[in-house]
Amino acid sequence: MHGIFERLGSFGVTTLEELKGFSSRLTTAQRDKRHLASSIPQAPGVYIFRGPKNEPLYVGTSRNLRTRVRNYFTAAETRKRMHEMIAVTHHIDAIVCATILEAQVRELRMINEHKPHYNKRSRFQKMPTWLKTFESVDIREASTRLTKRMNDFSDAELFEKAAVVRNEIHELVRNNSRAHHIHALASLPEIILAKPISTPGLWEFTCIRYGRLAGTALSVPGIDVARTLDSLTMTAEVVVDDGSILPASSHEEVEKLLTYIDDEGTRIVSLKGQWALPILASMTPTFAEVPSLDRYL
Repeated sequence: MHGIFERLGSFGVTTLEELKGFSSRLTTAQRDKRHLASSIPQAPGVYIFRGPKNEPLYVGTSRNLRTRVRNYFTAAETRKRMHEMIAVTHHIDAIVCATILEAQVRELRMINEHKPHYNKRSRFQKMPTWLKTFESVDIREASTRLTKRMNDFSDAELFEKAAVVRNEIHELVRNNSRAHHIHALASLPEIILAKPISTPGLWEFTCIRYGRLAGTALSVPGIDVARTLDSLTMTAEVVVDDGSILPASSHEEVEKLLTYIDDEGTRIVSLKGQWALPILASMTPTFAEVPSLDRYL
C-alpha cells in the first residue's frame, strides 16, 4: 500500500481529493500534464495556461494558485472546453500578487490584452454598449413618464406590458446609478484605501488613480504603517487623465474597484480631488460615509 502511494506521488497525488480524482474519468492529457501544476506557488495571484507558441490559452485568478491549478487535473474538472485546453497546454505560468484585488485586476487586463481563446468573459472590455439619444433627456422626467405608463397598463390589467415597462424603469435607474459611480471614481486623481487581512493587526493597502488600480501593499509587523503608505504612493503607477470618460482603465476594472470600496471592511486613508455623487442619486453607496483609518490604528 505504501508503495502505491509513493508511485502516485510522482503523479502529483498528495491529498485524498487528488487520489479520488486519479481515476478512469481523467483524460490522457490530464494525467500526462498533471506535473505542470507542481511548481505553482501557494499564494494569491494569476495563472496562465500557455500553448506551444507561448500564447495565452486561459487566464484565471485564485487565492491559492496551486490548489486551483491542480483542480484542472482532477476528475472534478468535467468541462469539455477545459479538457480541450489542457490537451494543447504546453506550460503554466503563475504571477503572485500582494492582494486578491490586484490579482483580479491583473486578470481583467490580461484577458483584455491577449483575448485568450478559452476565456469567454471579459474579452471585450473596451466595447461597452452605449445608448445614443437625439435630444437631451431628463432622467427624472423619463422615469416619471415610464412609471405613469406602467400604472396605466396595470389599471387596464395589461400586466405583461406593465412588467416590460417596470423592467425598463429598473434598467434606467440602474444604469444611471452605474454611470454616476463610474464617472465619480474615474475622475478622482487618487484615493488610498486600507482593509484588514486575516492576520490580526495587519492591513492591505490599495492606491487607485483615475479609476485605475495603481498599486497595492501589505503592512509588515514592526514597520510603521506611515512608511508603508509613503512607499506605496511613491511606487504606484503614474496615471494621467486624458479627459475621456475612462481615462486609464475599463468599465469592468472600475466596477471591480467600486465593489472593493463598498466592502464593509474597506477604510479610506486619504484622497486627492473631490469625490462626489448626487445626494438623491439612486443606490447611493455606503462607502461615502466610511470612517477614517485612524480609528482602527
